[in-house]
Amino acid sequence: MEEKAQDIFDESALLDKLHQVVGEKKLNSRTEQTYRHWILKFISFTSMKKNNGGKDGRARHEANEEQVNRFLGHLKVRLQLSKARMNQARRALEFYFAYIVEKPLNH
Repeated sequence: MEEKAQDIFDESALLDKLHQVVGEKKLNSRTEQTYRHWILKFISFTSMKKNNGGKDGRARHEANEEQVNRFLGHLKVRLQLSKARMNQARRALEFYFAYIVEKPLNH
């Protein structure tokens, strides 16, 4: 099966786009760091769960709302994060899907 270019996770491109959008939105660098942290954790979590590496070893990343909910549940139950940290993670993922992936989550 042929892989689409946007289905392959490219961390460098993602971080470049994150930096660009954060600048456009005039958010501070601490917000960018926090969003980067949670976005990369989410991608790592979904990649580990799927074991879906491409032919070149890069992970495919095709996330959906169900995976977001599973990740947030993991943070809450397994890692027992505070409500404030949970909100940080949720906001980071909402930002990621709205502005980086350009497919906003439905809430």
